[in-house]
Amino acid sequence: MEINRKNLKHDKFVEEVGHSVEYIADHKSEVTKYGTIGAAVLVVAVGGWWFMSSQREARRADLVSAIKPLDAQVSATGSAPLAYPTQAEKDKAVLAGLEEVAKKHAGSEEGTMANYLLATQAVSAGRNDEAERRFKAVVSDGHDSTVSLAKFALAQLYASQGKTDQAAATYKELAASPSVFVSKEQATYALAKMLARTQPQESRKLVDELLKSPRPPVTRVATGLSGELPAAPASKP
Repeated sequence: MEINRKNLKHDKFVEEVGHSVEYIADHKSEVTKYGTIGAAVLVVAVGGWWFMSSQREARRADLVSAIKPLDAQVSATGSAPLAYPTQAEKDKAVLAGLEEVAKKHAGSEEGTMANYLLATQAVSAGRNDEAERRFKAVVSDGHDSTVSLAKFALAQLYASQGKTDQAAATYKELAASPSVFVSKEQATYALAKMLARTQPQESRKLVDELLKSPRPPVTRVATGLSGELPAAPASKP
């Protein structure tokens, strides 16, 4: 089973919507009731929120800047707005930018996302040990936007290395605790596909489960996989 950055990449990117906080405006009665001391506390609260918000925006800006080279062209002439003379130079720029964000903002959601992207780059380069280490670090960081993505990528990595027991355990864990990024159906389908050759009967059980889904896209992919499996043994009279 081949695994690379392309099939680890998800089509949907999570964009967190910032909420405008008008704390003082929403708490005018409290300001009036408690006077200047209360107002001072509220100002400190708003100031703290603003600082945290500005810090988050700075982290986001750093991450956006780091991932720009991913879409850059490779061109010897350098005529494009963002281009690198060789693929090696482009890869070097990508890794350098992501490494900086991962270290500078370690533990934050943006730093964790940088680490996740570094893991996918490691997969592309065949550095599987590094990829596994980074994916596990992303899981340990515990940010909702990346935990399930990293677990799914880990399962794919294990499957590509023939570590089917570890892959199966991870897929089952994801199916038992689905997220908005990795659904129960997605994890079940991936597990069924992995088992199709070595454990076709177990794979068929999973496919049959997917075929009961009320969602047409799920049943379509399940039907496709069902056609690749050997026929179920006929029941004895």
